[in-house]
Amino acid sequence: MVIHHDNNKKYLFSFVAMDTVLPEFEPESFMKIMYGDKMIEYGEEMKPHELVDPPHIWFPAPNMNAQYTLVLFDADAHVPLVRHWIVSNIEGDKPGSSIRDPPPENNYTPYHGPTPPLNSGKHRYVFALYEQKTANQTITPVLEDTVHHRAYFDIEKFSAENNLKLVAATYMRAEHEDGFEGLASMHTEVRSSSVVAAATPTA
Repeated sequence: MVIHHDNNKKYLFSFVAMDTVLPEFEPESFMKIMYGDKMIEYGEEMKPHELVDPPHIWFPAPNMNAQYTLVLFDADAHVPLVRHWIVSNIEGDKPGSSIRDPPPENNYTPYHGPTPPLNSGKHRYVFALYEQKTANQTITPVLEDTVHHRAYFDIEKFSAENNLKLVAATYMRAEHEDGFEGLASMHTEVRSSSVVAAATPTA
């Protein structure tokens, strides 16, 4: 089942307490997220071993002349939100093109696959897509260490300070899996990833 943006709000806010994580908004797009050959539906349950490498993501750009920022964060950490991935300056005017191994200025936070702690239950990992008001934007705050210190992420403050407009969101769920213990399996190098803006998304 592929949920298009006209039903995005219904699914996003009806099944989980997403209003405690993101502000209620009118979706203008949607994302097709693939981990290998598995597509992420709303609330899809995944195993950390399936999430080691970054996914491929496609979305129809609401404004083909704009650029976009993608954020992935853990909404159920034992501390306030934990950031897992932020990519900025995604082109909206190049249907079918992709960003692989984003340059440092676009890869604000390298991808870190979900690694929920033992006995912490199922965590919601939220993908949020924002439209930028500025092209080739320098995302703030400037981080000295983009790999560590990911906790206490404030998505509301982050989006406000960078003047970002939320246009799409979805989420998956994952719980602890032995062998995937957070820092022990953290990526210190950016792996191959793809974020695609497409005029006509594949179903």
